[in-house]
Amino acid sequence: EGVTRDDIEKLLTGAFKLSSPDLTADDDLTAVDATYRREGEIMTHPIFRMHHSETQMLRYLKTLENRDLALNHSMISLGSCTMKLNATSEMIPVTWPEFCNIHPFAPHDQVSGYHEMIEDLNK
Repeated sequence: EGVTRDDIEKLLTGAFKLSSPDLTADDDLTAVDATYRREGEIMTHPIFRMHHSETQMLRYLKTLENRDLALNHSMISLGSCTMKLNATSEMIPVTWPEFCNIHPFAPHDQVSGYHEMIEDLNK
């Protein structure tokens, strides 16, 4: 943390004109037991010194993500290519003008062929 109690005291006395602000109220809340206190430096890995902006760090994390082996980039895509091809080829007739240009509010007696076809497909 880059802000110290002295910084807060200077802010309160300078900007808010408090004569002697009491900063001891939260000592118990912010104190860390010595058994849990960090003794060494943090983020010493060179990667934290290579990236100097949030954007650079996010790009680095994205490259790590892209290296990760995931099912959607490996096995599933290999096994499902046939299913994708079949599903696409089965949908081609739906795009034919003779088939797809029916008005959604067409009278029932004018769409009997569609109903017959749908009943056959549902069997």
